[in-house]
Amino acid sequence: MMQNLDSRMNEAAEKSRPLSRGRRAAAVVSAGLAFALALSGALPATSALALEDEEDEGYYLEEQSYFSSRTTAPSASNPWFYSGANPYFNYPSLAPTGTPIADGKYVIGNCTWYAWGRAAELLGHAPAIGSGGPDDMVAAAQANGIPTGPVPAVGALAVGTSWTGSRHVAVVEDTSGSVPYVSQSGYTIADEWPGAEGVVFNYIPLSYAFEDEVTYVYLSGGGMTYEEVAAAEAARLKAESENRLQQLAKMTHAEARREILQRANAALREDAESMSRRIQEAAKEQGETIARGIVADAISRCAVSHLSEATVSTVAVP
Repeated sequence: MMQNLDSRMNEAAEKSRPLSRGRRAAAVVSAGLAFALALSGALPATSALALEDEEDEGYYLEEQSYFSSRTTAPSASNPWFYSGANPYFNYPSLAPTGTPIADGKYVIGNCTWYAWGRAAELLGHAPAIGSGGPDDMVAAAQANGIPTGPVPAVGALAVGTSWTGSRHVAVVEDTSGSVPYVSQSGYTIADEWPGAEGVVFNYIPLSYAFEDEVTYVYLSGGGMTYEEVAAAEAARLKAESENRLQQLAKMTHAEARREILQRANAALREDAESMSRRIQEAAKEQGETIARGIVADAISRCAVSHLSEATVSTVAVP
C-alpha cells in the first residue's frame, strides 16, 4: 500500500514540475484536507510544500533547506529595497529614502515598500503585483495569473487587517512550526532619519500581524492554479499521515497520552499568546484614551485659571 502511495506522490510531483519552470513554486495545502488531518492529530495544523525549482535557487521537493528566512532588516546596499528598482522608493512619502517629506519629517517604514522589495528579493526579478496598497497587490496578482488562497506558504504575501485596523501586507518566512512567522514593515514617520538600520522591521508570528482572515499571494506559483499546487501537497500529506498513524499504532497507552497532552499544551499556549496580545492592545488603546482625556482636562483647567488671573484686577474705590 505504501509503495503505491509513494508512486502516486512521485507522479503528482512530476506533473507539477513542468508548470513551475523558471520560477519558484511554493505549493499550498488544500484547506479541507489540512483541517481534517489536523483534527485527527496525525499532522500539524499548518504545512507547506516547496516544489523543485529548475532555474532559481530557493526550493526543492518536500523540504525548504535552500530557503533563507529574512529575520533582520535589509541593508542599505540591497537594491530591491533601496533603489529605483523598487517603485515605492521613488517617493519619499512612501518609502524610507532618507529624503525629508513636506513637513521636514522622514518616512522610516512602509509595509508595501517592504513587501515589494522582499518579493523581488525572493524571485530575483520584479513581482507582478503592481505598486498600490495591500489589496491592490492582491488584485494585480490575480489579474496576472498569480494564484491566491487561504493557506500560508513560505514566500507568499500575506494580506489582511492589522491590529491597528489598517490594511496590511507581510511576507511569510516560516511555516515549519505550529505558528507561521512573517517579516514586515509598517508605515511610520519620524522627526530624524535613523539610517537603514533604524527602519521599521519585524519578524513576528502571523497572529501578531493580523487580527482576522488573511489572503495569501503565492508569488512563486509559476502560473499554477491553487488546485494544481494543492494536488501534490495533498498526496504528500496523505503519505505523511499514514506514516504518522503507523507510529501512533505502535505507542503504549502512556506514550499516546503524553503525545496528546503535548499537542494540547502547544495549542493552549498559542491561544494564550493570542489572547494576551489582544488584551494588551485593548488595554493600551483604553489607557491612551483615558490619558488623552486627563491631559485635555488638565489643559482646560489650567487655561481657565490662567485666563482668570490675566483678566481680573483689583481697583480701589474712593
